[in-house]
Amino acid sequence: RMYEKRACKYFDKVISNSEYLKELIHIFYKVPKQKLALLYKSVNSEFSVATPKFRNINKHEPIKILFVKTDIICGGLIYLIIALGKLNYRFILKIIGASQEVLDHFLSTLNIVQNIKIVALGAQPQDKVFEEMKICDIFCTPSIFEALGVANMEALLHGIPVVYTKT
Repeated sequence: RMYEKRACKYFDKVISNSEYLKELIHIFYKVPKQKLALLYKSVNSEFSVATPKFRNINKHEPIKILFVKTDIICGGLIYLIIALGKLNYRFILKIIGASQEVLDHFLSTLNIVQNIKIVALGAQPQDKVFEEMKICDIFCTPSIFEALGVANMEALLHGIPVVYTKT
């Protein structure tokens, strides 16, 4: 935060990606409002927007859920696992972003229920993430801090249903 504060004083413009963060910067770092700019997140949409796909869910086939986030705590992975554990379906939860070491430590602290099979894919290039979006049934990264992640927007462009929080 010390470096952020120094950068806010040094640079001519400070760019935020939400009104909420813009206001926090103004309040906590005492940056004048005329020095603050807003630049919303975006994604590359070179490919055509896919038609949303909805598969008929049945009790005999597991539902494939895709979670993409390096910071699994901020990404709300624990909430996703708890929620899936309460449902009477089988799931394959594919996790992209977190290192195997971090994920193993995190999962060792939880009681993973029988209806969830976790597949840790680690850090992956963007094209691999997009491949997973095409074969999974639902994209869900229920972040507790991030208002709208880039991966959510990419998932929407790929036509995969996105389940999210009110953050």
